Amino acid sequence: MWGVGMRGKGLQKGVGPPLSYPHSIMMESPNTKGLLRTTLLSTILCYQGITQAQDVITDDMYFHGQSPPVYPSPEMPGNESWASAYTKAVTLVSQMTLAERANLTVGQTDLGGCSGLTGSVPRLNFPGICLSDVGNGLRDTDLVNAWPSGLHVGASWNKNLTYKRGYNMTGEFKAKGAHVALGPVVGLLGRVALGGRNWRGFGNDPYLSGKLAAESVSGIQDAGINSISETFYRK
Repeated sequence: MWGVGMRGKGLQKGVGPPLSYPHSIMMESPNTKGLLRTTLLSTILCYQGITQAQDVITDDMYFHGQSPPVYPSPEMPGNESWASAYTKAVTLVSQMTLAERANLTVGQTDLGGCSGLTGSVPRLNFPGICLSDVGNGLRDTDLVNAWPSGLHVGASWNKNLTYKRGYNMTGEFKAKGAHVALGPVVGLLGRVALGGRNWRGFGNDPYLSGKLAAESVSGIQDAGINSISETFYRK
């Protein structure tokens, strides 16, 4: 780099061009060493300010890690209960017309305790699927409890309590007629402290989050409600 000579003899040639400085930062001094030192210090401070300004983050996409996609998605082995449920689903869908199948892929926001409600097939006595966020329990309804947030559950490090929370919370879902719980939330990375969904996850430790998510899913599904873990990429 261009630098200040050790004996105040001016700039020494290196790998970069000389820098020009505004006259306003040059302090008049009879001492050449003092002048050069003052100029160098001012330049460093200005350069640091410019560098810091360039590092200002204006988009939180900066924090999102990405992994390469894998196609096709691998088939899950499942178990006997999964195979039975899958067979029932195939049997039901095979009786539907194309229009009825398409109707299942859309839905509406419902104010009766569902965060969303899919289309129905009255001809086959299929009422549609009521999905609701887990969060702190069933919302937009009455006579249900408010449950601790996922972040508080994670702070307990207690698998038994986590299972009971999932089981009892979604027991209220079943009693109210909901079919699917949109949770638990896993994948809270904690890179953005003000992330609006941080409270829903168990924490940014992958071991803790994985263990408590498994307990939550077991509790939810033992209560007779389908669990859909969500928000895997959440910052």
